[in-house]
Amino acid sequence: MTIQDLCREKRAALNMTAQDIADASGVPLSTVNNFFAHASKSPALYTTAGICAALGVCLLYTSPSPRDSTSS
Repeated sequence: MTIQDLCREKRAALNMTAQDIADASGVPLSTVNNFFAHASKSPALYTTAGICAALGVCLLYTSPSPRDSTSS
């Protein structure tokens, strides 16, 4: 699951429009739309952080730590 997928699920649960997220995050509406359309496979951290903050999604728990993929 990508960060966009996780945010899409949260957006649906909160019934937020792209405009709501843009207003709450300070991220331009066109950038919010691109984020959810997967227009960028690697969105900028400040974009992702703003959208996640507006949705209440914590970035710390969205992907495994690199340390988790190595064996001891």
